[in-house]
Amino acid sequence: MVKYYLFKTRKLLKEGFGMTRKLGEKSYNPGVFRLDFWGDSCHYQNLFDRKLPGAIVLAAYDVPMTVPALSAELGVSTVYLEDELDILEAAGILKKSGDRYQTNLVIITDAYEKEFVRNTVSVYDSFADKLFTEAKEKLSEIRTLDFTGNRYDDNRLLLTILNIAMLCGWTLAGEKSPLGKAPALPLGGHGRIFGYDNDYENHHFYGVSMHTVNSANTAWFSAENYRVIERCQRYDHANFRAKAEAMNDAVLGASADEANSVIPELIADGFISCQNGVLSAEFPVFEESTFNKICEILKPLSEVVANCMVEVSDKAAVILAEHAPESVRAQCADIAKIHHRLDVMAFLMEKMVEKGNLFVPDERVNLCIFGVKKEA
Repeated sequence: MVKYYLFKTRKLLKEGFGMTRKLGEKSYNPGVFRLDFWGDSCHYQNLFDRKLPGAIVLAAYDVPMTVPALSAELGVSTVYLEDELDILEAAGILKKSGDRYQTNLVIITDAYEKEFVRNTVSVYDSFADKLFTEAKEKLSEIRTLDFTGNRYDDNRLLLTILNIAMLCGWTLAGEKSPLGKAPALPLGGHGRIFGYDNDYENHHFYGVSMHTVNSANTAWFSAENYRVIERCQRYDHANFRAKAEAMNDAVLGASADEANSVIPELIADGFISCQNGVLSAEFPVFEESTFNKICEILKPLSEVVANCMVEVSDKAAVILAEHAPESVRAQCADIAKIHHRLDVMAFLMEKMVEKGNLFVPDERVNLCIFGVKKEA
C-alpha cells in the first residue's frame, strides 16, 4: 500500500508538472523574436529591446489570445502585460478584435525556412551555370575599361562583377514583379515590418549596404556580406552614417576627417587606407559613366538573376502563406519578395563556390564591395 501511494504521488506530481509546462511554456522558454524592416524610416527598432514584447508576438501569432490566456502562456501577470499590449497595438504589431489580440505581421519561422529550402534547392543549379558562363565571357571586355581594380585576378574581379550583376538583377526583378505600395505605418514612415522566430540562423548574409550615399551626394558604395565569403569580408554596419562618410571619402580620395572616429577601425579592418592624410579605397572604384557601361555589359547576367529571383519568390510566397495565419496571408507575397530575392543572390554565389567556379581565399580581402564617384 505504501508503494502504491508513493507511485500515485509521483504520477500526480508528474502530471502536475506536465500541466504547468503546457500552460506556461513561454514562461520558461520565451523563444527568440527578431524584427526586420523594409521601408523609408524605421521607428520600431527599440520595441523589442526587452524579451517580453517578442514573447507576446510569438505567442499570439497562430491564434488570437485573450489577456488571461497570454498571461498563462507567458507566466506574466496581466498587470504587466497590459502596458506592453497597448504599446504593441499602437505600433500596429498587434491587432485587437474584441477581447483578443493577434500578431499583425508575418513571422518567417524556422520550420518555414527549412521547407522553403527543400522546395527550391534544385532551382539554382541551371541559373548558376548560366550566370557564371556569361560572367566569364564578359570578363575581358570589362578589363578594357578604366577603373581601380581592373587588374585584379580573375577570381576577385569575377566576384566583383557578379555582385554588381546580382544587384542590377535585384532592381530588374522589382520591375518585372514589383512590390505593392508600401503602407503608411502607425509610428511614422512607410514600409513593411516582419520578423523571425530565430536568431537569423537561416540567413545567408551578414548585412547588405546597397547604394550607400554620402551626405554631399558625390559618391556611394555598396557592401554585400555574403555568408559564403565571411572569412575574408565582413563589413560591420554599426555606426552606419560615420562609416558611410569615411568609406565614401575613400572612394573620392579625399582627406581624412579627423573628427570621424571610425576611420582607424576601417583602416585596421582593411576596408580603406590612409597615406599622408589622404584616404584610399581598398576595393574597386568606378567613375559613374564607367559603372553605367559595366551595368550595360552585364545586362544578360542581370536578366538571369532577375528571372531566378521572380521564380523563387513566387514559390516562396505560396509556401509562406501555408505557414502563416489567415490574418496576415495578404502580406506574404511582398514579404517573400523582400526576403528571398536578396537570398537568391546568396544562394547563387554559394552554388558557384560549391561547383568550384569561384573560390574564397583564406586571407582578408574585399570581394563584394565597390564604390562609385558620382558625376556632376
